[in-house]
Amino acid sequence: MAEAGGSSGPDQPAPEKAASGKASETLSQLIARVLTQLSLSAWLPSSSLVLSLAFVIQLGNAADMASDA
Repeated sequence: MAEAGGSSGPDQPAPEKAASGKASETLSQLIARVLTQLSLSAWLPSSSLVLSLAFVIQLGNAADMASDA
């Protein structure tokens, strides 16, 4: 008598094999895939915020150096 929940189906590939294909992906390929999935309106505001924040920090550093002199 066979059990109802037996493993009579074909073997499925191990999850390790599927994960190893993605492990060989480089960081730049991953970033490119993420950016292609996002629209311009999604990442443009955040990138402008980061750039303006970096500008303000650099401006503050320059002002500190000028006041020290």
